[in-house]
Amino acid sequence: MDVQPTVGPAVNARFLLHLLTTAPKRRQGQAGFSMLAGILVLLALVVGTVGLSSLVAGNLLGSREQGSSSEARSAAEAGIDEIIATWNQPQNRKLLVSGQAMNTWAGSTTTLQSPCVTTDGTATRPGGTGQPTTQAKSFGDGEFRDVDNPTAVNSGNRQFALVRVIYSAGPSGNTNRRAISVASTKTGGVTNVGPSFTGNFSDLINLDDPDGTGAALPGANGGFITVEVQGRVMRGGTAVATATVTREFEVLPKCCGASFGSNAATNLGSDNRACGVEFGLITGINGGTHFSYWANDRFTTVNKANQVVKITSMIGIVNKGDTTFDRANWRVSPNSKSVNSTALGTPNDASWWGNINCAQCGSASDKLGRSISGIPIIPGTIALPTIGSETTAGNYYYTWSPNGWAAATIASSYNIPGSALTNTSTTTATVATDVFNPNPLMRLQSTSGTWRFTFRTNTPTTPTAVNRPRVEVCTLATCTSTSWENVSDDRIADNFNSGDYSGNSGNTNVTPATAQWLHPSTSAVLGPWVEVDPVGASQSTTAGKVGIAAATDFGASSKALRFGSVDGTITAINTVSVRRGINLTGFETSGPRLKFQARAFNFDAADIVSVQASSNDSTWVTIGTITTASANTARTYITDPIPSANVGANTRIRFVNTTALEPNETVTIDNVQLAPRGGVNSFCEYTATSPQTVLPGFHCVGPIIDLDSGGGVRMDTTGGPISFYYSQTGDIRGSTFADPLMSASDTATIQHFRCATLSDNCTTEIPDSDPYSDVGVPDRLNFFGRDNGSLSGTPGQQFITMAAAGSGTGKISRAWFYFPWGNLRLISDGCSTGVDPPGFATDPNNWSINGRIWVSSFRPCGAFHFRIPPSSSVGLSAAFSTGFNPDYVQWTGVDWVARAVSSSRNYQ
Repeated sequence: MDVQPTVGPAVNARFLLHLLTTAPKRRQGQAGFSMLAGILVLLALVVGTVGLSSLVAGNLLGSREQGSSSEARSAAEAGIDEIIATWNQPQNRKLLVSGQAMNTWAGSTTTLQSPCVTTDGTATRPGGTGQPTTQAKSFGDGEFRDVDNPTAVNSGNRQFALVRVIYSAGPSGNTNRRAISVASTKTGGVTNVGPSFTGNFSDLINLDDPDGTGAALPGANGGFITVEVQGRVMRGGTAVATATVTREFEVLPKCCGASFGSNAATNLGSDNRACGVEFGLITGINGGTHFSYWANDRFTTVNKANQVVKITSMIGIVNKGDTTFDRANWRVSPNSKSVNSTALGTPNDASWWGNINCAQCGSASDKLGRSISGIPIIPGTIALPTIGSETTAGNYYYTWSPNGWAAATIASSYNIPGSALTNTSTTTATVATDVFNPNPLMRLQSTSGTWRFTFRTNTPTTPTAVNRPRVEVCTLATCTSTSWENVSDDRIADNFNSGDYSGNSGNTNVTPATAQWLHPSTSAVLGPWVEVDPVGASQSTTAGKVGIAAATDFGASSKALRFGSVDGTITAINTVSVRRGINLTGFETSGPRLKFQARAFNFDAADIVSVQASSNDSTWVTIGTITTASANTARTYITDPIPSANVGANTRIRFVNTTALEPNETVTIDNVQLAPRGGVNSFCEYTATSPQTVLPGFHCVGPIIDLDSGGGVRMDTTGGPISFYYSQTGDIRGSTFADPLMSASDTATIQHFRCATLSDNCTTEIPDSDPYSDVGVPDRLNFFGRDNGSLSGTPGQQFITMAAAGSGTGKISRAWFYFPWGNLRLISDGCSTGVDPPGFATDPNNWSINGRIWVSSFRPCGAFHFRIPPSSSVGLSAAFSTGFNPDYVQWTGVDWVARAVSSSRNYQ
């Protein structure tokens, strides 16, 4: 305490002198003696009076100064109370942990914004915007304020001013919560003491669990704030006393909207409502289960300070009114109802159930199934957003271009025996032996550990109508610039179902719009096929050697082009043909190709019907043939690319008999499809905006991914996000463990990469620091399953089976799996519960799967490390139809509260 000295009132010397000089006169004799005695007495009285007056004046001055000093200290203490009380208000709490210079507070916006957001669908922040009040920030200017009216500057008899603030904390898990300090005054920046840290200072004070694989101790990462405030007392506009008080407060992290004790932090209070609920891992959708035996799985995330910490919770979906998700109600297995079933996998769950109390089975909560490896399961009755399908509305399903490749693939029913779907080659003219196979890329099947298949999103720097954003694939272990095949092309087609020569069953939005069928002679848009028929009437579809007839050989198509010696007479060489034009301006170097289906009848080895291209309707180049190889068998053909010299505004294609045909030697042709960019196996599309986001993206009909023989699939999203859809209502693929949607051996991987620029062999992993999308918004790589679980005669679940070596890492990276009827089965080291790979529990980056997982049943068997991205509910409003139950805290995020503690240093 500083006391300012002052001087008391002086004795009036002139008044005393006047008393001495005005005494009455006496006789001279007596007067001399009397006067001397009187003077001595008077002097004694004067001295006594002066001493008494000085003593009284000094005491009065000391008493007044002591009172002023107490008032000054009281003003400082009142100022501290006012500052802390103001900063403890929800919208101002970032000032308790900001670590910013005082002179920057007034102009600060987002850096001081409250992290708290409501989860009621309105995404409201404290105070409306989450921004601190003007009053809360104004303390940083260091001006003196009236104790009774803090908004008034340099006013009032008792005033206070913030002189200095010190923020203290420590690295995560460090018990010394003053190891790091950041100090600031009104005139300077900040002074740092202690070890360096990354991110914002506020990130050091959090609810993260600092003790690794042990019991969760949220709230251990607290901190302190020290405020130094000067008080002063004013008299007549002058400071008569000042005092400086320094006080320290403990700053405790807590869940937004909750009091101390939330999220199982019972050492900090009694509020036991679930808070800080994370949506990165959701199981139990549609009544599914979660498998847990040994408590050796790891579920981690990376916080704002770039530290690997355990996630706070996972969600187990329950019916409305239910409050538990555990073994007792058979939602966590093994349990008393577990059976040895392929639906659950092996080994026998029932045999494990009797040993669930093993020493390695975790805490009491883990054994009850109310937590998994120390991570609490929050029972949730929230309604997750629907995905949607080609016939039902939803939030994520992409509406395919009418009559595009993907729509045609779905309409043609691609659920055929797996052997006919295997991807063996994308370049040979004859791709598949089964006519019902619209796309040979619908099953990716590895053959060895070196097998590789790469998806790449390619967005040109300057897109044009011809050079558009696209998905490309490469089937080689090492790709080159010529290895890529476009699988997101337009589809210019005719399935002859119109019954005439003017059919158009291709995209209605082909780009550019000029790339359409033309009359081969007049170039009229959408002009018909023109026949050359020496027998029948011109352009007759029912008479002669060329026509259109009913057909049952080509799946959903009911009619086909009939060609050859239909009339029972010999057809001379080059006498029968049918041709059509197409405008391919701008596609000269893109290698347009045709894909069609055909069946030859009674052909011998010498018989040939050729597919040809021309640029002038007179000079023709052969790009494919129909021969005896397809005799009496419906086949799918892909031609060679149309030569660039024949690609342009006047491109023409035709079918012609380039050998003579004997009587009854005929061919039927159907589903003629032209890919202007060469992508005849297309099953992907691009859009400038995507479901639930205004960002562009790529969309693909999901293929079967069979990596049982090893190898890998690479997802290169350099050109933009990509989503795979397994959500068609009739998609019965993957309905058994024997033939799942995706499967992989121990060494197989599905890896996600992104490079700064397009590369033929991109292998740059996406770091954890790269921001994920908000919950409910598609990320860079997404897999979507079916909403419906009732398929006639077929199990409703969609199975995904992945094996892994526990010592491996990066098996599946940076993906969102959302399968409402999905059964995700993971097998580490042969599903052995007795194996914990060396270093598994301590390596922060040995994760096997990185991403969000929303499935019906989740079965990690063996030691798995899951890296879950930050998944708070901030972004739920766009897709979620309902919010949390009333017993959940209706906020997301972590904020702070300051409180005085016994160990605080109150005064200096």
